[in-house]
Amino acid sequence: MHHKGLNRTLLFNAIMTLLIAFGVFGQTRESGQIKHVGLSNADRSASCMDSVLGKRTIVNVDEHWLMDPCPNSRAGLLEALKRDGLRLFEAGDFAFVIPSKFFPPFPPDASPSITQQIKWNQLKILAQVRPAQGMDQKQADDIGRQILERARLIPLSVSEPSDKDGTLTVQLNIYLYQDVYLDSGTPTSIVALVNQLPVDGETGRFVYGEVREGKYSMLWDSPLFSARGNPDFEDVNGDGLHEILFWAHTSGNMSYPILVIFDKDGRELTGSNEKACYRGGEGWACEIGGTEINLEDSADGKKEIQVRGGTDGKDHVFKLVEGLYVAFPPFSKPVPLADKIAIALNDSGMDLMKEGDYERAAGAFVDAARMTSGRKDLTAALFANNAGFAYYKMGKYEESIRWLKAAIEDDPKRAVAYLNLGDAYAKLNRNVEARQAYAKYLELAPNSKAAPVVKKKLDSLPPTP
Repeated sequence: MHHKGLNRTLLFNAIMTLLIAFGVFGQTRESGQIKHVGLSNADRSASCMDSVLGKRTIVNVDEHWLMDPCPNSRAGLLEALKRDGLRLFEAGDFAFVIPSKFFPPFPPDASPSITQQIKWNQLKILAQVRPAQGMDQKQADDIGRQILERARLIPLSVSEPSDKDGTLTVQLNIYLYQDVYLDSGTPTSIVALVNQLPVDGETGRFVYGEVREGKYSMLWDSPLFSARGNPDFEDVNGDGLHEILFWAHTSGNMSYPILVIFDKDGRELTGSNEKACYRGGEGWACEIGGTEINLEDSADGKKEIQVRGGTDGKDHVFKLVEGLYVAFPPFSKPVPLADKIAIALNDSGMDLMKEGDYERAAGAFVDAARMTSGRKDLTAALFANNAGFAYYKMGKYEESIRWLKAAIEDDPKRAVAYLNLGDAYAKLNRNVEARQAYAKYLELAPNSKAAPVVKKKLDSLPPTP
């Protein structure tokens, strides 16, 4: 599904009730309960803060954090946040909560491993709504307002402000899709993907609604999932109607493919085995992960998910059993203990990346890479690439380059390692080497989703003398 070009940005600096005063397509918004699939403690805490503050709250905290009991006053809320090591920022019609560890001075008991320090004077949250093909901007904006009012929002990544007055601008993105054949024709299904711009935002979720007689009704929102990827719509159960798929990539800048699938009722078809979830946390989608994932036709008309190098280190084929994808082991290769430890270290590093603790994440990835170094295989390259990406996020570009070169040595065709390598060289103004790395990425992955972005990076480099 293709979108129109860049559309106007909605800046929500006015009172939220003014923004939602207009019904979709000029009609009154239908009031009904939206089903929240997979509530986390952080979701419940955000709902509590919504009621106390009178505005939507975005929490960038661990999903297990719970504000209990819910304070009945603003003063009580601020005290509870302080007690839990959190800070509240006002951002127009939004409230934003983030761990205090990211702001100087360090708390007395702060871990010495905390290296990232974020400094801003003001936080601004923008929301951009992009219409589906054939939808005008006003229709899209009206749907976007309802989503911002009623659906659960996503954690937003933050960084250093780029402007001189210390204002940090964070952008929330809402893509709309319609006519995706989730139903037989009426009502019209509208799928919204909520994620963050720029594209390096870590999380996203789907919001599903329908249009009946010109009136939009929101029905459910999904658990969080890794948002480094793209949605797709495909019939996986053979009933002639589409399901909602999201092909994503884990930390390491598209290094480790994962897949999550929902049906039109919000049921998570990939959620049969919670122990195999990539995130493993309450409120997160149960994603199927591996070093390679393919969706294949089967004899009964249903799609099978073929996975090589799954999260347990084995190959699997996932088949639909009573509406859920269940893993079957077509290969029973034993996994050496060292590999199991390395996989566990890599998974730990991915969780630490999500928390923004890049130093400890790098340590976990390095340990995993060292346990598999010299094997010249995809797994060793994965760990080394992740180590390089973690060092890149820390600003340690020379160390990043060292590990990315190790990844390429283990797997010379690992395109993403060249992309990461180009980014690291560019940060050091080693433009000739950056150009070579980007060009190699485009040679290996000319039709990838990231190729247009890499071409722009390549074109933006100063000309070679």
